[in-house]
Amino acid sequence: MITELFSAKRVQSFKAVRFEEVKLLLHSVDASSGPVNLSELILSLSNNVVCRIALGKRYGDKGNESTNGRSLDPCIIFPREAEHII
Repeated sequence: MITELFSAKRVQSFKAVRFEEVKLLLHSVDASSGPVNLSELILSLSNNVVCRIALGKRYGDKGNESTNGRSLDPCIIFPREAEHII
């Protein structure tokens, strides 16, 4: 199962997702008028890539915001959508 998920062909097939997420991250940094927290941005980048590949949705899309303004993990919000991964 793991060798299938991380085969060279499979990893290459998600190049567009990785490229688009990096582009969005760079746009976010560029649009910021002050200092940015790179730790949060890199965590968000990796979550977005994994969630888009696994679930077809970005981390935090469609109102998945918690009360403190941080996005919730879509694997928690959409457990049925994650069942096929297991």
